[in-house]
Amino acid sequence: MKFPYLSKRRADNISNGIFLILLGILFYTKMWWPSILFVLGITFGLRQYLMGRRLDFFVTVALVAVLGFITLIGMAFSFFLPILLMGTGFYLVWREYSFHNGVVHLKREDLND
Repeated sequence: MKFPYLSKRRADNISNGIFLILLGILFYTKMWWPSILFVLGITFGLRQYLMGRRLDFFVTVALVAVLGFITLIGMAFSFFLPILLMGTGFYLVWREYSFHNGVVHLKREDLND
């Protein structure tokens, strides 16, 4: 487990600022769907990266990439979006139960990084 690059407060402030910038771009271009999902994905991914949560960052990037792929090839959102949302939900539940009572057990070599 890597320690965060920034504190939670600083990571939140930076990602919130990026969110407002991207939201302003959406207001300017008036391209809401699915751009709002990309904005949220970028914001959450950036926050996770800055806090050192690499696995969550890669999952977020993968979900945004899948969403972009679905949008580019024009697949029906009525079929793939619910599957994507359910998969994300299952991952979040699995992640919480994979740690023993919310405690991450570190190995000695993890502390030296």
